[in-house]
Amino acid sequence: MDDVRRRRVEILIFLQFVYSYLEHSKASSPNFPKLEHLYLRDCHRLREIPIDFAEISTLKSIKLEKCLPSAVESAKKIEDEQREYGNNDMVVIEDNEHRMFWNLRKA
Repeated sequence: MDDVRRRRVEILIFLQFVYSYLEHSKASSPNFPKLEHLYLRDCHRLREIPIDFAEISTLKSIKLEKCLPSAVESAKKIEDEQREYGNNDMVVIEDNEHRMFWNLRKA
């Protein structure tokens, strides 16, 4: 059964976490060799995306909505590293509402 599960993850091209209590991830690039799109929404506890995601050559986008500013910063670091590897098409998409959301929570 582990081989079947492993194959499913290895062919995964879209990964989405919505309203997740995920605080940190031990996932790394070998876990998602075909990943193209990472979508994070309302992941209020996730502090960062593992920098290993920069090694995923197929990565095209990371979209963050209502996530911690530190998670957004880690996505931008991944984007910078992707550019260094020659992947100039990879983009980080940040929902503008998240800044307003976090500023309201701090007030």
